[in-house]
Amino acid sequence: AERASRRAHAQAEEEEAKKDATLAQLEAARKLEAAQTELKEKARRQAEESRQRAEAAAEARRALEQEKRRHAEAEQRQAEQRASQARAEREALEAQLAAAKTRAEEERAEAEEALHSAALARREEVRQRRELALLKAAVRKPSDEAVLRRAGSTNAG
Repeated sequence: AERASRRAHAQAEEEEAKKDATLAQLEAARKLEAAQTELKEKARRQAEESRQRAEAAAEARRALEQEKRRHAEAEQRQAEQRASQARAEREALEAQLAAAKTRAEEERAEAEEALHSAALARREEVRQRRELALLKAAVRKPSDEAVLRRAGSTNAG
């Protein structure tokens, strides 16, 4: 009876140990599952953070590219304005040059006309002096060819 009691007791202890081992295995499995769940959650959070950082970086790149485009467009507008202003200044200078050329041409024509008038006036004056000399000579000695020659040579000098 004692042996049977010991055997029953040993059996009960063995079953208790088996239960404890099973409970320990179940606890270990639960802890493993909890650790796996925590690792999965951590990996999911890291992936989300990485995705957000990538989105933020992409947004920053887009903003930088947009700012570069705006800057380039502003520079292009300024260059076009400077070119337009330079064209307007050049056209104004060309107009001033054309006006100056026209004035110079008019002044040259007036000067040529004045020179021509002066030459005509000198010829007329020379002709009148000759005529006067001839008349004076004719009054002194009418129809003397020598007088006429002298009058011509005097006026020619």
